[in-house]
Order: sequence, then structure tokens, then C-alpha cells
Amino acid sequence: MLKRLRAALGVSLTWAAAWGIWGSLATGLGFLLAPAFPGPVWPIILFAGLRSGALGFVGGVLFSTILRLGYGRSTLAELRAGRLGLLGAAAGVVIPVILTGVALSAIGFPITLQSIAHTVWAFGVPGLATAYATIRIAQKADAGRELESGSEPRALEAPHTS
Repeated sequence: MLKRLRAALGVSLTWAAAWGIWGSLATGLGFLLAPAFPGPVWPIILFAGLRSGALGFVGGVLFSTILRLGYGRSTLAELRAGRLGLLGAAAGVVIPVILTGVALSAIGFPITLQSIAHTVWAFGVPGLATAYATIRIAQKADAGRELESGSEPRALEAPHTS
């Protein structure tokens, strides 16, 4: 149980870091391309990174939960990074879409195709990228361990037998 929690925490923290960087860079680029903004922009960029990092953490928890439930008996070699990348994109979009939908509906603002497209771009792309990278990095690390030890591929989590 602790092993699974540690793995989920590791994935979630990785996602939080990657998404925080993405959020800060995207916001900073927006300020570079936009007309002059009165006042300092670094607090806004910092907040965007923290907000994106928090959403990335939640997306990482969701992704690792889906991975465990749907692919728990698969070996890393059996996992397809492209398919799981799409799953990561879905995990990245679900939480913000729900939060955005609830917030916009609460203030009476109509949900538009543009707001949905923005959410998919802002959170689906990093979800896809982090899920794909997470699986590819884990596969490479696992392949290196197998070569060193000469062991057989193992499932993500071996079932407990009593």
C-alpha cells in the first residue's frame, strides 16, 4: 500500500513541476507578446505557475489512479506511451473543465467553444506530454534495470498472495 502511495506521489509531484513550468512559461510568453502591462508581471507569472502546478498535481493523482486501476497487471514493456498520453490529456482536461464549468455557470457566464478550446490547449497538452514522458522514462529505467539484473519483466504491482 505504501509503495503505491509513494509511486502516486512521485508521479503527481513530477506532473506538478512540469505543469508549473508550463504555466509560468505560457503566461510569461503571453506578457511578452501582449501590449505593455502596467506594473510588475512576475507575481502574475509566479501565481500562474503555482496554479498550474496545483492542477498538475491533481492531474497526476488522477492519471496514476487510472494507470493503477486500468493497467495494474501490465508490465511497463506492455504499456503504449501514445495511448497513455491520450489518457493523460484526458486526465489533464477533466479537472479544469469541471472547475471552469462550475465557476462560469455560478456567475451566469455562458460556456463557449472558445473557453473549452482554451482549457484543452492549456491543460490537455501538458497532460499528454507529461503522461507520455512519464511512461517512456519509466520504460527506459525499467529496461536498464532488467539488463543489469537479467530479470524477467514484472507487472506494475505484483498481486499479494496469502
